[in-house]
Amino acid sequence: MSSIQTTVPSSPDTRISPSLKPHLLSRRVPWILMAILAVATCLRLYQLGAESFSYDEGIMIEATSSGWDEVWANVTRGRPPLIVITGFIWVNLFGESELAVRLLPALMGILSVGLLFGTGHILFNAKIGLLSAAVMAIATFHIFHSQDYRYYSLLTMMALLSFLFYSLFLKDDQETDKQRWTIWVGYVLCSGLVYYTHYQGVFLLVAQGLFFLTRWLVSSPSLRWRWFSSQLTIALLLLPSLLKIVGDFTAGSDSGEFKGSIGAMGNLGPLSDPELWLPFHTLFVKYFFISIGNLFYWPSLLVALTLLIGGFLYGWLNRRRVSAKELESGDTATMLKNKPSAMNRWFETQTASLSNEGLAYPVSEPPTTANPTSETPVLNSKASLVLVLLWVIVPVFLPFLLSKIFGPMYLPRYTIGALPAMSISVALVMSQLHRWVPLWASYGALLIMVLPGLMMYYETDFKDEWRSAATYVASQLSDRDRLLFASVNNETGDRIQSLFLRYLEPSVHSGFKDGIQDGKQATVQPDLAIIGMERLDDWRSPKCTVSAGLTPSEQIQPQFVSCMADGNTLWLISRPAKPGPQGAVEEMLLSSVPIEWVLVDEERFSGVMVRRYKR
Repeated sequence: MSSIQTTVPSSPDTRISPSLKPHLLSRRVPWILMAILAVATCLRLYQLGAESFSYDEGIMIEATSSGWDEVWANVTRGRPPLIVITGFIWVNLFGESELAVRLLPALMGILSVGLLFGTGHILFNAKIGLLSAAVMAIATFHIFHSQDYRYYSLLTMMALLSFLFYSLFLKDDQETDKQRWTIWVGYVLCSGLVYYTHYQGVFLLVAQGLFFLTRWLVSSPSLRWRWFSSQLTIALLLLPSLLKIVGDFTAGSDSGEFKGSIGAMGNLGPLSDPELWLPFHTLFVKYFFISIGNLFYWPSLLVALTLLIGGFLYGWLNRRRVSAKELESGDTATMLKNKPSAMNRWFETQTASLSNEGLAYPVSEPPTTANPTSETPVLNSKASLVLVLLWVIVPVFLPFLLSKIFGPMYLPRYTIGALPAMSISVALVMSQLHRWVPLWASYGALLIMVLPGLMMYYETDFKDEWRSAATYVASQLSDRDRLLFASVNNETGDRIQSLFLRYLEPSVHSGFKDGIQDGKQATVQPDLAIIGMERLDDWRSPKCTVSAGLTPSEQIQPQFVSCMADGNTLWLISRPAKPGPQGAVEEMLLSSVPIEWVLVDEERFSGVMVRRYKR
């Protein structure tokens, strides 16, 4: 009896098979996923409406809150239609306050975290899906754009939907033709909408196309036909917009004045030439840490390194303890199996995990060259890794390369569609390190290194401080004051005027009541207590805007004189100029102020410049 007891634990029939581990994990997957989504929700809703709208958000507010005619005008001018139409419906349902408007991208960001789990699960397994979602949940870059009323949260969500349907499309394991064509329709529609969310989403589609070409020889004829038909349909969906872009590019190539859809794609001309290091900074710094300073913040770096070393020692001691028990039981096969393996065996391990999850071919019947009837899956573990790498590389480096060839079109935020793939890549690295460092240690180290950037994001005003600037102006406003809104870039001063007055009106009405401001006697004329909409309507007059970047220098001073005609004080509201062409335009603007007007005050806010002149 004793001999039986000693041999039973080492019997392969009675030991717990590694293939059961995914099933043990699957019981916890919904709970872990809900915890990840809860964290993602808190990070994306925290202080959602605290900051005033940024200048770029103001452009979107103007496009989506002014009626259907304005929506259609923006679309015909080349603005990607999906966010404009979606935003128009949302704003009309829930209002245009900061909280109400930003709730739309926040919900899209939360949904994106859940979609990333599904995509990672299909490509690899549930563990990679959970890790990927957990990584993007704390990615500062994604949190910022989930609180920003622009294209980028929607672009991330649509990119994930496209790749999710694309992964199901490539697996080609549906039982009926109806299921196959349902996935085909989902893939085609989502891929078209990726492009119509942001025109640089086309680089995500290029990555998908390149991947299929690498799997052409192992794909079935029916899959090739469905892929070809999908690409043809997507091309037809994109054709009207592509023709317009080509027309806009051709029209502006001689003068260098790119407008319309080219402006929406990358604003060729006003953007600066990207530095060679920028794509790498985008992937390894911007996506998760905001800045190099946050990445190499030594206290968090030291704590993260300590945690990794502690995790490694914990795993080493645990392996020694397990190995000692296996040595005593004589199970040398299991002991050898627990030793670290080379990188190529990791692919086999991941493939086995996929099969255990029911996502690839059975382990008992792997494809071999000895069996000519076996078919290599189009989307196995190695192929999934290639797809993820293309998903990371193409949307980041291809527009960078085109910027060097044709002209600047690269900005880090345009590449946000590659962030989910970068999160999957980080999850894969953590999974590979799991043989030496427990997942709690590697993820904990990442979280600790991300914290400085998160704290910086929540404690710093990243958006323009229009509310603070308007409050400052309202506290000193008098009846003979004039407001002049000046733009120093390639856009009109009307946009600055619209956004500033959004915050000035409540500041005027709440700041002045019975001649009292913040509990103190107001130092302005008494009739300011009844200042109201009529006076503010006067300030909205087009004569009080100067579009310096679009106006010949000799015409700027007459616009100043026209606005100052019967005033004693001039408030010049503009955005801070960047060094280079904008700085030159600002210098020209300030030199155009009539000599009898003297600068008496200058206040700089985040994204807003306020100058006060006296006659």
